[in-house]
Amino acid sequence: MGSDVTGKRNCLTYSNLNKLYCLKIGTAGADKNELEMIQNYYGIIWNNESFKQFVALSAYETVKSGLLALNSLLVDNQWPENIKSTNSSRKICDSSMPTIDSTMRFYRYLEAITRLPKRNGTTGIIDFNKTVTNQHAIFHLQQCFGKSNSSEAMCYDVNSTFIYPQNKVTYNQSMLESDRRQKIHVSVIHDPPYAVRLGRNKWTGYCVEVFEEIARRLNIDYEFVEQTDGDYGTRLENGRWSGMIGQVSRKNTDIGLGPLIQDAEKSLIVDFTVPYYESVGITMVSKINEDLKLGALFFLDVFTWDVWVTAVVAVFIIGFLLAFIDKYSPYSYQNQPKKGDSESMGTVFTVKESLWYVLGSCTQQGEYMDPRSASTRILVAGLWLLVLIIIAMFSANLAAKLTVSGLQGEINTFKKLIEQKEVKYTVRSNSSELKFFEKLKSAEESIFEIWKQKVVYNNEFTANYTVWQYPVTEKYGIIYSRMREWGFSNSHEETIKLINDGWVIFMETPRAAYYIANECKLKRFDNRIGSWYYSMILIPRSPLTSAFNEIIYSLEADYTLDTLRAKWWASNTSHCGTLSVDEGYDFEEVGGMFSLLGCGLLIGVVLLISEIVTFHILLKKQQTQVANEPRKLPPQPVTNSVPESILKEKESTNNLSTRNPVASNLITITTTDYSDPNQEAISLNE
Repeated sequence: MGSDVTGKRNCLTYSNLNKLYCLKIGTAGADKNELEMIQNYYGIIWNNESFKQFVALSAYETVKSGLLALNSLLVDNQWPENIKSTNSSRKICDSSMPTIDSTMRFYRYLEAITRLPKRNGTTGIIDFNKTVTNQHAIFHLQQCFGKSNSSEAMCYDVNSTFIYPQNKVTYNQSMLESDRRQKIHVSVIHDPPYAVRLGRNKWTGYCVEVFEEIARRLNIDYEFVEQTDGDYGTRLENGRWSGMIGQVSRKNTDIGLGPLIQDAEKSLIVDFTVPYYESVGITMVSKINEDLKLGALFFLDVFTWDVWVTAVVAVFIIGFLLAFIDKYSPYSYQNQPKKGDSESMGTVFTVKESLWYVLGSCTQQGEYMDPRSASTRILVAGLWLLVLIIIAMFSANLAAKLTVSGLQGEINTFKKLIEQKEVKYTVRSNSSELKFFEKLKSAEESIFEIWKQKVVYNNEFTANYTVWQYPVTEKYGIIYSRMREWGFSNSHEETIKLINDGWVIFMETPRAAYYIANECKLKRFDNRIGSWYYSMILIPRSPLTSAFNEIIYSLEADYTLDTLRAKWWASNTSHCGTLSVDEGYDFEEVGGMFSLLGCGLLIGVVLLISEIVTFHILLKKQQTQVANEPRKLPPQPVTNSVPESILKEKESTNNLSTRNPVASNLITITTTDYSDPNQEAISLNE
């Protein structure tokens, strides 16, 4: 069994998880100023684990009590100035044990100690009360545990007091019995898997089931009270606490459940049980990077949209320029179709033909007839050079994109994460993770202030410090400032959404394990940061604390806690599909290329239909115009005698024209004036 003054140091070294106890001195009524003076005297060794604070303070108080007793004797003139010496020739070993009586100086000295008044010492109230021992030497009994072969231990008050003069331990059992008879109000927050709301005042979850088992064994009645703001507790500027910790510290509720971490600040206002969950730290959770999935139009990602728009506009501009130059150049084919005296082959570059020629050049298909004039050829040469460079860049970038489609580098360490800005990261608001980074940021700022004081104000060290750069990397300050800039997650659903969107989320290891066990394609990477435990909180100096600790130890011993952990952190990813492996590009990835072919086919069919409809409309319009146009024949000379066969032929022809106006345009009507043998036949052809 060991002892400690402040209760913040480790009392013992443990070889197993058996129950061990240590004593914490009751410092109520201690002289704080005198205690601080002694601490300043010892300096930095005061907080050294090997330094025995209790021994130092006990020695100080012993010497002080002795001096006070001696001083009282001197003041009362009861301490003789001259001391009778014994025979110097006698050896001390030959001397017999002296008899103590009221005439001896030592007796007077002890009697003076018993008469010392009560005072406030460094270890609390010191009251000899007519004895030679401090009758107010009271210690608080604490139960401790630690890991195997570890010097670290955590100690918890078991609501018992050890009175040294009486060698007796007292325990207030009546308070526990009174708490059993009243209903306990338990504060909870919907935060899977620790506490899960099932309905009105119905809860489950890991913390809830652990508490229910404790309540069953203690036979206590309880009622759950939801902490609606979702805040476990934050210290405000006025020194008060918000959230669940504030409610318990003000005794609005009796117990708080959840992933609550014990620290020095919280221990001043609430009681913590022994841990009910194994060592916890912070880890990073991200989405599993499968092979890079290519979109249907992945080839469009090779260039930005402004490059594509510029290329399309350039096709139209060059097409119109080509038609313009070909039209006005005197050496173009349409202005000079012959070379010398012979006919030549060539293309008249209208706007339509020019656009088709430019498009063919862009796809490296070309035309069988190139422009003839030098000015047009210079323009086309510039087009070919542009197309050559763009296609080379397109091919190279597309090949690179396809090559690295399954080899995308991923961030897998904490160092890589903070050295980049492309992948964003954050934590949940009002969480222990956020408080963790806030404290580390404050620690870095404090170290920087100390370094700055050395550099600026201390001339002795200025030369040494200013030669070198600032020796501490402010990584946690950088992380915190970036998270504030990018924003925090506010809920479970938002956290999952951010992870699926490519964010990295800092979270405690139990929460990370729960997310990974229940969500698809999530992982955690790198080693965890920090180490702490989860405990329940109770009202200050609650008589239930020690009883809770006893049962939690029992639950750990009979593996009940392990069973509950396995239940709530079991994998539930049966609904998830298998991760994709590289088996070639599927149709979803190459479908965009076929969609271009489909677009060309669709546009071609639409244009074909429009051409047919347009042709029939124009043809019908032309036929209507011909039918409605009056027929004009040249004046015929009057003949005295026309053969009857000719008249019948003319009549039949007119009848045919009347029945079929289209055919009338194709029939040649020939009339002959037989009255004049020399007259030639007149042909009318419309």
